[in-house]
Amino acid sequence: MADALRAAGEYAEALSLFERLDAHRKDDKAANILAPGTPGRQIDIACLHWLLGCRAKAMQLMHGLAAGILDGSIKYGDAAGGMSQGLLLYYMAVSETQPKQMSFALDYLRNRVEQANAQTWPCPVASYYLGDVAFTNVMERVNRRISTMPLAPATLEVGDANAYAWLCSTTG
Repeated sequence: MADALRAAGEYAEALSLFERLDAHRKDDKAANILAPGTPGRQIDIACLHWLLGCRAKAMQLMHGLAAGILDGSIKYGDAAGGMSQGLLLYYMAVSETQPKQMSFALDYLRNRVEQANAQTWPCPVASYYLGDVAFTNVMERVNRRISTMPLAPATLEVGDANAYAWLCSTTG
């Protein structure tokens, strides 16, 4: 339901449900024993704060997620070792012109790229922001990713809004 509310643009209602889901997960003793150190729904919560215009709160939450990956209090990020948190924090920091957050996000991304398989998505995006690869390399990686998906367009061209929208809707 929270996902549906978010998709419908009902961000305040979605935030309330994601916060309830997150609290329930934190109180679940069995889940905490089986999978300790999970971020719960904090990425969703941070992004919803962003969408609601609470930019400072969103950056604070995203910074906390990245810091948790670094200090080991959060053990599970994403398949690329928590790259999503860093990329989202970097986007937020650039959008709000927050140099300290930008610097932290880039340092975090550098750490994550060094720890992860550079071919794991979205590592190529992080490598681009770090200045390690050209944008064309990122697009080649996207095209390889698309070609393995059912009903995928053959390639994704820079500026192809329809293909980009399709990619976002199918890859999360």
